[in-house]
Amino acid sequence: MLASLWTLALAASPHTASPPPSVCPSILISPVSVTVKNERGLVLGTAAAGFDPYRFPGDTLKVTFQKGEDGRYTVTASKRWYRPTTVRGVRVQEGSCGPVNPPHLTLTLRPRPGAPLIRDF
Repeated sequence: MLASLWTLALAASPHTASPPPSVCPSILISPVSVTVKNERGLVLGTAAAGFDPYRFPGDTLKVTFQKGEDGRYTVTASKRWYRPTTVRGVRVQEGSCGPVNPPHLTLTLRPRPGAPLIRDF
């Protein structure tokens, strides 16, 4: 009887079992985040892919994230009175649980020709 139990114990050995599935934390990590500044370095806003940005009423800042077929992102920022800025080919390293070391970009918007000196409050 002891020999039978020993044989069953060896058969159920953890060395023959498949590894347990990986468990990812339940926090969401954005693959790309952005800080948008004006020509003087003042922060106009922030945004992150996959999340709706917090916006004040009347704020015209718009940031879009598009993931290409190659897995790289194109990020475009625009705001009233400013020229839009686009960054293409942003690489995001992905692991089994999502982005690893997600990039943070700083985009600088330049005023359009003829834009007023005071463009926002």
